Formats: sequence, structure tokens, C-alpha cells
Amino acid sequence: MAIFTTFLLTFNTFGVKDISTNHQTGSLTIAFDAQTISLAEILTILETWGISPAIAVPASTADMWQETWEKLQTLVPLLVGLLVVRGLSLSGWRAILTYLVAAKATRGVMKQLEIETSYHQVERPAKENTQQ
Repeated sequence: MAIFTTFLLTFNTFGVKDISTNHQTGSLTIAFDAQTISLAEILTILETWGISPAIAVPASTADMWQETWEKLQTLVPLLVGLLVVRGLSLSGWRAILTYLVAAKATRGVMKQLEIETSYHQVERPAKENTQQ
């Protein structure tokens, strides 16, 4: 901690406002004024001391949509199967059979939508290149 106190005292005039450490997790948090000192400058100084950053990179929008789509592919067929069985007021082996068929059909429709979407994404840039 003494090393970070020295860092804080040294760089306080350069925009570093506060430094805190968590010995349990091994993390270091630095509060700084981005108008005075940049993140790149702080990282460069820390790297000279042998401290490497562990910056969480935010997921891109495409990655978030892909993750959401994957979760929906699991959830939607189950819900459709339940809704069909409940809507038809089935019970017993007929309910199980109907549930399985509805869930399988929903998975097939979703798979087809995924194939068509990927086909159109590939087709669109090809058309744009031929028009230029």
C-alpha cells in the first residue's frame, strides 16, 4: 500500500484523485481526472511497475444480440409447448406428445429463421459489391 500512497502523492497534481486496493481480490482501483491524465498514461506508468490491467471489455451489440438469441432458442420452444398443451387442455400421454411435437416444430422454425437471416446477411454485401 505504501507504493500506491507514493504514487498518489506523486501523481495527485497530474489528475490522480484516489487509489484503493482490495487485498482479497488483488484489485487496484484508481480514480482520476480524464481531462488531466489519460487512461493510457496511467496504464503505462503501472506497467513500468509490473502491474497489468484487467479491464472488462464491454460486449458489442452484436455479441449481446447473439447471446440473447441463443437464450431465446432454449426458452421459446419450451414456452410454446406449454402454451399449446394448456390451450388444448390436454393431459396425460397426449399432453407429453403434443408438448414434444410443438417444441420440436418451434425449434425447426427458429432454426429456419436463423438460416434465412444469415443467408440475407451474406447476400446483401454481395449485391452491394456488384452494384458498385
